[in-house]
Amino acid sequence: LNGFNMLNETLFNEYFQILEKMCPCEIKEKLITLDVSFLLKSTCNLYNVIRKKAFQYLEKYNSKFPYTLYLQQVLFTFLDIVGALYNELYYPFDSLSHILILPHSKERIILTTEKRKKQKIFLKLVK
Repeated sequence: LNGFNMLNETLFNEYFQILEKMCPCEIKEKLITLDVSFLLKSTCNLYNVIRKKAFQYLEKYNSKFPYTLYLQQVLFTFLDIVGALYNELYYPFDSLSHILILPHSKERIILTTEKRKKQKIFLKLVK
């Protein structure tokens, strides 16, 4: 797993450097939008390792490209996830793992089952 983490970090840093060097254009904005939207959805992944990496990479994107959270698709994805997680917090029991449909994009993600984990994800996202 350590070798995988090193490879993962190296590839991400290389990709990130390429993004930073690109001059501002529609293609760069689209790439960043797709990346950040994917990472936002990955914060709800069933596996803790993936959730941690998603939050870590989101912080890097936010520090280098602070405008990313204001891009329309990213904002819609963020609000869809936060809204869905907020609704999930009021279920009186831990639900079975189920597919969560994001209202705006109609995309589907599998949400973690434990209420405690949902609360933790929700609080990290709105922080």
